[in-house]
Amino acid sequence: MKKMQIFVYKTILLTLLFLLFFQSSNSQVFNLTSIDASQFPTVRGLITAKDLTGTDYPNLVPADFELLENGVSMNPTLQVDCRKVDYFFPINVTLVLDVSYSMNEIAPGGEKKIVWVKTGARAFVDSFKFVPPSSLAFITFCGNVTNYSGFYQTPQPCYDYLDTVGLVAAGATNFNHPFLRVPYPPGCIEALKTRPSDIKRIVVFITDGKHEVVEPFRYDEVIQKCKEEKIVVYPITVATNMNSELAWIANETGGKSFACFSKTDMIKRFREIIGDIQNRFICELVWQAPYGCDEASRKRNIFVKFKRIPDSVMTSYTAPPESIANVKISNDMLMFGKPGSGLLQRDLVITAPKTDFTITGASFSPNNNHFTIDWNGKNPPFVLNANQSHTIKINYIEDPPTASHFTILQIEGNPCSPPEVELIAPCGGDFLAQHDFNNVPIMTSADQTFNCIFKNTTATEISGNAVLDGTDKSEFEILLGGGSFTLQPNDCHMMSIRFKPQTAGSKSAYIQYNIPTECGDPRTQLLGTGMNTNFPMPTMDWKERRILTDNDSTYILHNPGPTKVKINKIYMKDSPDKDFLVDLPAAPFDIEPNADVLIPVTFTPQTEGVIENFIMLEIENVPNPISGRLTGIGTLPNIITKELVFPPTKPGTTSAIKNLEIVNSSITSDLFIYEIRFAEPTTEFAFETANLKNLIVPRNNGKLEIPMSFTPADTRIRKAKVLIISDALPGPDKAPRKFDTVNVSGEGLGLNVMPKTMDFGEILTCLEPEGKFNIANSVSSTDIVVFSKDIVGSDRFVLVGLPDTIPAGVDYRFSVYFKPDVPGTYNAILQLRTSSGDADILLSGSAKDAIIKPVIQPIDKKLQIPNSNIPVVMELNVPDFKGNKLNEVQFTLEYYDKMLLIEDAFNANVSSGSWNWSKNCTNGKCIIRGTSTNAAPPLSITLNLRAATYLCDKPETYVKASAEFLSVDFPNTSCFKYQPDSQSIKLATCYTNGRIITINPTSYYFNEIAPNPANNEVEIQFGLGLEAMTRIDVYNSMGLLVATLLEENLKSNEYKFSFPLQLPSGIYIVNLRSGLFNDYRKLLINR
Repeated sequence: MKKMQIFVYKTILLTLLFLLFFQSSNSQVFNLTSIDASQFPTVRGLITAKDLTGTDYPNLVPADFELLENGVSMNPTLQVDCRKVDYFFPINVTLVLDVSYSMNEIAPGGEKKIVWVKTGARAFVDSFKFVPPSSLAFITFCGNVTNYSGFYQTPQPCYDYLDTVGLVAAGATNFNHPFLRVPYPPGCIEALKTRPSDIKRIVVFITDGKHEVVEPFRYDEVIQKCKEEKIVVYPITVATNMNSELAWIANETGGKSFACFSKTDMIKRFREIIGDIQNRFICELVWQAPYGCDEASRKRNIFVKFKRIPDSVMTSYTAPPESIANVKISNDMLMFGKPGSGLLQRDLVITAPKTDFTITGASFSPNNNHFTIDWNGKNPPFVLNANQSHTIKINYIEDPPTASHFTILQIEGNPCSPPEVELIAPCGGDFLAQHDFNNVPIMTSADQTFNCIFKNTTATEISGNAVLDGTDKSEFEILLGGGSFTLQPNDCHMMSIRFKPQTAGSKSAYIQYNIPTECGDPRTQLLGTGMNTNFPMPTMDWKERRILTDNDSTYILHNPGPTKVKINKIYMKDSPDKDFLVDLPAAPFDIEPNADVLIPVTFTPQTEGVIENFIMLEIENVPNPISGRLTGIGTLPNIITKELVFPPTKPGTTSAIKNLEIVNSSITSDLFIYEIRFAEPTTEFAFETANLKNLIVPRNNGKLEIPMSFTPADTRIRKAKVLIISDALPGPDKAPRKFDTVNVSGEGLGLNVMPKTMDFGEILTCLEPEGKFNIANSVSSTDIVVFSKDIVGSDRFVLVGLPDTIPAGVDYRFSVYFKPDVPGTYNAILQLRTSSGDADILLSGSAKDAIIKPVIQPIDKKLQIPNSNIPVVMELNVPDFKGNKLNEVQFTLEYYDKMLLIEDAFNANVSSGSWNWSKNCTNGKCIIRGTSTNAAPPLSITLNLRAATYLCDKPETYVKASAEFLSVDFPNTSCFKYQPDSQSIKLATCYTNGRIITINPTSYYFNEIAPNPANNEVEIQFGLGLEAMTRIDVYNSMGLLVATLLEENLKSNEYKFSFPLQLPSGIYIVNLRSGLFNDYRKLLINR
């Protein structure tokens, strides 16, 4: 006996010491949350660091921490900032409530425990600061039953949910489910895993009992998972001592545990928890994050270690767009001349716009030893401070120079290398050095066309401006090819030059091409000599005329001398001539002194370019013919456009400006544009200039640039057409109108997810259909970085298979599964936040149970007995199994075997599959079983039986049919709800022929109770086949009778009663008994 007493004393002592240890010792806790990069490059993160007593570590210094961002140490700039702030940090909380039936017990003070809990929870919601993106969810549990509300971000839905919380009678308390349950509905850990890891995650757990089931409470697993997810647990017990395992969880996760023995204390503890988890005295780690080079660099992975414990955290944040800050260069292309012509040294300015950069070197590709770099006093490596520029010099040293070529200069740096620079050398071209027109009579002219007066020998496009200059430039004229020009590599520039001496003597001028100065200053010298004449024949010049237009004029023969001139013959040098229509006078004829002869001429140019012919005169006493020149230029502007493609742009944002280019490739005429507008109205593309009418595009590859912007309204490729009305047509109209369209397009970068919505329709609760989605990225050259992926709303939708990065050039497929476990309608939003834009996808679906109820067809006739029989027909409709098969089904027919005898013969009709059937009838029960290997629901089954009738000891009876699936290829059969059907039979006595059996048209049935769950009142509907004493009783989950709703004799009929409820919340059984009919329904009362 003494040994037993000593053992008991030791046990009590150890228990007391264990509880004292819980009250005085906590596990050390460290976490980093609420990372804020809004002031980039300064980044701040909220730290939680508690010692063994649960107290915040004092005097924190940077040396207590090791912080890595994307693997790089941030300790050189790390600071600790502890202060009181005037705002609240966001948190995510799951409030777990024990709603077992014991919560209905009276607590000290006369109120029920559940009243304490709901009052305290309301106080918690009152004090909770819903700072976006803070959220609060509820989980209620009893036995193995859990219910999950989803996360709310405003107070009112929380109050509404608390109003619906009722007690449940569902067996012994099981703490594993509300903590660790993974299938839906989730436990609190799984629920919080759906919230961002960089925001505090809290569990408040309220119970009045302890873990009671045989399965051990896996509290060590709870602790492990909470530590992995950095979840802090605060348990509260109601009117009972703190559970030691819950207290241990609180200690290990950094929370606190409370045992409450009054409602006031309960409210106080809830508010104390709020004060603890939303404390405005904070400590933050502050560091200077590095700038990135591209969009992918915005994803920052953080590892931080607290050395005093030690403990560590891995988390991440997304840097803002302004964190991308590469080096800028003054030119992305530099051209160099050749020795003696152009520049052999060019400056390149490197600027660090936002952050310090280290220039580490440079390389040439190909490395041909044609260039050197003068670093201008700073040899690599050197630091380029933020907002600082440095100029380096690039030297072209190839001698002698070879053919023009590209070389890529890559300056190397850290954290990013500047953009590449194209070096092109040598630049310039081959050109005509000199041309001599020789002797030309004054007041006449001579033309010369040069098909390749300047050839671009540069490895890239080159532009210039051809103009006349020099001493006698007024006596020369550029007919074609003057002004601005642009040449592709190896292209030639064509020009037509006229020498038109006004006085006698030697004349000179030159053509200056004005290509980029770094390529030199090429020039073509022009020479000619003006000569006197006795009978000048003037040049008639129509200048520029649109081809195929008629241009009338008059050529004048003038005799300036004192004597009469006799013209013996007049003719055209080239005849016939479609370009010039000349009405020549008949010869011979005389021209008196100082007199004129008028000759009508029509110039109708057939082709582009300089066109000429000559009026030839043979004059008496003049040995050689003389000529008068007719000339003009056939012109036709030419419009060249190309599709304008904007870079990918997020919907609702406006792209950078891009220019719609219109090029006039004609060398003979400027292009006149009457108007530019959209062919069809568009809101996604816009012109950024109001000047869109009466525009001129110069000849010689002149270019007009129209600035445009792109603001996509949606994702995918967006398109429009720009209409250009110009005069790029030949005659006969002198002002024609030509209509051209240009395609304009751009990709809406906002996430292109298809479909935009997903409706799973109505399914069975035991199915988990897959909804397939596709993110289109195959036409993009940019990776899509997925910043976040959340399902907001109903928790019956599960996202699977979406990675953090979707590579460029790939269309990626992922899935959402709909997993309903109870009937109802469900809606949620899949929220995707990515570098390419955001998408909110509506998810919806409804679920129902499969009611498996065979229907007995009514037998609507009277039957003579004995020796009569009746048909018994059962019909069963099997719902859609979504591709799964029904292998075996069993029907059960119950009847009174003293009145009815089921005959052996029967047949079965099934709408799908091949079936084998068997029947076995004994002791008033027939078992009819069918098997198949290829039956694919939906289908219908009809069983046709016959029953012989006999006189017996009862005037009435009924037949009852039920069905059950014995074998199905189905993942989960929990949604199959089997219900029976029945038909009543009544025998009437007849003195001439004995008794007559009558079939009552009203069958027995007992509908599901509505509403269910119920609150204040329920409606019960049922049918009675025969008159009998009828009773409706209510039993609790322990099988005890707690109420009788009805007890009276009722006739055969259909009935509907409404009953007020005076029972507490819980699960009940409602039993209906009438004669031989006995059935029951479940009822959930939720107050």
